[in-house]
Order: sequence, then structure tokens, then C-alpha cells
Amino acid sequence: KGLHDHHTLLKKKKSTRSAVPHIKQQPRDLLKDLMTPST
Repeated sequence: KGLHDHHTLLKKKKSTRSAVPHIKQQPRDLLKDLMTPST
């Protein structure tokens, strides 16, 4: 389970990083993405 949690964390980091360029364009969408639990 710990490994899976770590993998999810890495995934989140990646998606957050790729979303960075869009912050200026769509801050609300980004916030929605961050607030929505990805399950």
C-alpha cells in the first residue's frame, strides 16, 4: 500500500508540473483539478 501511495504522489507531481503552463490561462480549472480527488 505504501508503494501505491508513493506512486500516486509521483503521478500527482507529474500532472501538477504539466499543468503549470496553464495556470495563467485557467486558474479555476487548475483549482478544480487540485480539489477533485483523482480516484
